[in-house]
Amino acid sequence: MKLRHYITVLLAFVLCVGCKEKDKEKEKENEINLATGTVYRLTTTEGDGFAKFERMPDGKWSGVYYLNEGRMMADARKVSLTSENGKLTLTEITGDTIPILSHSLYEAPEFKDYPETWTYQDSAYAVSVKKDVVYAKAEGYWISYPDTGGTINEIFKVKKTELKRGKTELKLTMDVYLPKDNKSGSRPLLVLVHGGAFFNGDKRDPGFPEFARYFAGRGYVVASVNYRLGFRKSLPSVNRAGFRAVQDVDAAIRYLVHQKDYAVDAGRVFVVGTSAGGITALNVAFMKEDNIPSVAKDEGGIKAVSPELKDTFTILGVGNLWGAVNDLSILNNATTSVISFQSTGDRVVPFGEGHPFKNVFLNWLVFPKMYGSEKITEYLGSQRASLKSYDLPGRHTIHTEEDEKGNTILSPRFYEMESGMCQYFSNLMSPPPVVPEHTGLTQTFKVTSSDIESVYWQVQGGVILEQSGCSAKVLLFSDAPSYTVTVCGTYKSGETFRHTWVL
Repeated sequence: MKLRHYITVLLAFVLCVGCKEKDKEKEKENEINLATGTVYRLTTTEGDGFAKFERMPDGKWSGVYYLNEGRMMADARKVSLTSENGKLTLTEITGDTIPILSHSLYEAPEFKDYPETWTYQDSAYAVSVKKDVVYAKAEGYWISYPDTGGTINEIFKVKKTELKRGKTELKLTMDVYLPKDNKSGSRPLLVLVHGGAFFNGDKRDPGFPEFARYFAGRGYVVASVNYRLGFRKSLPSVNRAGFRAVQDVDAAIRYLVHQKDYAVDAGRVFVVGTSAGGITALNVAFMKEDNIPSVAKDEGGIKAVSPELKDTFTILGVGNLWGAVNDLSILNNATTSVISFQSTGDRVVPFGEGHPFKNVFLNWLVFPKMYGSEKITEYLGSQRASLKSYDLPGRHTIHTEEDEKGNTILSPRFYEMESGMCQYFSNLMSPPPVVPEHTGLTQTFKVTSSDIESVYWQVQGGVILEQSGCSAKVLLFSDAPSYTVTVCGTYKSGETFRHTWVL
């Protein structure tokens, strides 16, 4: 073979190799690297939109294109996808081409799936109990004398030695009931105050452990407190004993708020008391320094017990179980709401107004006038008070009764009061409800509330175009099997909300 033939063959070979290399470079340049079935955000010569693509067995790409035309629903347009010189182009069935100017992977915004708040109404937690927690020390006679059904005179005989001895330093104790939860936020606090005419009673009297477990199982921190009891046979001494109870319960609340391990929300405190405990609960909520009985001034101020604890708190509600107040005007001192339960025929504490202990001769000379559940409810009005009355002539304590064997058992009224207080307190804690807003076929969905902390949006059957806190703009795909827009989040109180639009 002549030299020129060799040169011709060599040149042909070089040209062939070069063409193949150029073809490979062109193939690489026109290669489409997209994820199958993934939504992409596109900008085309028509405007902004979205698309999903699949690679077919023959290596070609097909998909569905959704153009955002400002309507909530975007038409699904079938297209094929090609690449020429590194530029992507959509081609419709009609043959019309739509150049893609830019594309990026669509990423849905972060979504946290919160449930609708149950606001402490359902039993949700196991309960643990810390017994005999010392919350303060103070001078007094005694802090516990379980109710045995004896009269005050009988108890006086038993306690004669202690009264004669005078006051000593006492350790004030309470039982704390805690929900076993992993909640990171704060919990409402419920304080239980037993009755007993400021002379007897105990934190574990019938009904109180049941009250405590009921509310702790619904997410409350619950404390059933013992407080200083006892007084000499004189009205001034009784008034001082009543005020000491106020001091002690106030100190107990400050202690619980101060102990960070309990995670108590100082803005959501509730106090429930029976009889003398109801009187104490009302006074803890409404009494100010100016209202301290003159005969009790020598006991110090309301914060005289554990004065080193400066923590503040707000009592949202009181459960007044056959308690009363000496002066209705103290109810103006706070915005606390009151739910009351009492027998209309109560002969110990007046249901309306009158002097306590109707069975005591000349009771109007011995005891000051008091205002019971009926008058408290009338004074506060329906916006801040609720009353459940029972026609039980002569009955004072109505949450317990005796069975056929003479044993003390909880009455059906106990459970009615329990659930009634739970619902009432739950309503007091409920934040201003979220109001969902969406009309017609607009793309914008909103929620409004004065108490929202965080908001999260999610769309099924489409995408979120943009979101800004309490509003989101969405685009739905016309070929999706179903459509929902869900918003959920938290209130500043830590409670959660959720709403779903089914479109």
